[in-house]
Amino acid sequence: MDSTIELVDVRQAVDPFFADVRLLLETAFPPDERPVLDDARLARPGFHLLAVLSGGRFAGFHSHWDLGDFVFCEHVAIIDGMRGCGLGAIVDGTVARRLRGRRLVGEVELPDTEIARRRIALWERCGWNVNRRPYLQPAYAPGKSPVPMLLISRPGPLDAREFVRASDRIHRDVYRVAPIAAPSP
Repeated sequence: MDSTIELVDVRQAVDPFFADVRLLLETAFPPDERPVLDDARLARPGFHLLAVLSGGRFAGFHSHWDLGDFVFCEHVAIIDGMRGCGLGAIVDGTVARRLRGRRLVGEVELPDTEIARRRIALWERCGWNVNRRPYLQPAYAPGKSPVPMLLISRPGPLDAREFVRASDRIHRDVYRVAPIAAPSP
C-alpha cells in the first residue's frame, strides 16, 4: 500500500466521493452511531467531511467539527480491502498535522468486545488518550438511541473541567441537544 494519501473536501451531495462516503458510513457504523449525511449536514458551520484517496482511489473518509477551542473528530472509516494496513493511522496523523496541533476530541465505543478493545488500542497507538469518565453519545435522530461511549483526546487526557466543557459542546453543537450527563457505571 502506498503511504501517501490525498484528502478531498466533500461539500455537497453531488460531489464525486459523496456516495462512496455515505455507503461506507452506513456499512462501517451501527445505525445508532451514524448521522443522516446530506446537504444540510454538509452545510452546517464547522463541519468538515474529507474523502480519503490512496493511489487516486477512494479508500475511506474522515469527518470532524471545528468547535473553536477544540476539534471533534466524529467519524473515521477505511474500506474493507484497505483495513489493517496502517492507512487509518496515516489518515489520523495527516489530519492532526493539518489541524496544526490543536486539541482533538473523539468518541470510541466502550471496551466491551474484542474488536472494540482493538479499535481503542489503535487510537492509543496513534497518540490518543482514553478518558475513563462516563460519556453518553446522544441519539442522532428520533427513533435512534443514545450510546454509552468514552471520549478520547490528544494531546493528553482531558481534565475534569475540559471533559465537561467538551462533552457539553459536542452535545450542543454536533447533536443539537442540551448537555446530558452519562450515568455512572
